[in-house]
Amino acid sequence: MKYKNLIINNPEGLMFGKAPFPVKTRRGLEIGGGQVYSELNFTLPTMSINSDTLTKVNETSITAVLPKGLWKGLYI
Repeated sequence: MKYKNLIINNPEGLMFGKAPFPVKTRRGLEIGGGQVYSELNFTLPTMSINSDTLTKVNETSITAVLPKGLWKGLYI
């Protein structure tokens, strides 16, 4: 086994959304810095994804995601 200890040794140190070493994505999103980001899950209906159907796939994705984002209080 590679790891023998946890970085956080006591349960009081476990905080949802906070990490000892936060990670920043290329687009500037900081994960583990204290802010919790909602997750938007959606499933596309069965369809082929290719250059001919890409516009329909994008429209379907947006139609599925926007109401969930508004419901969760995310302002896209």
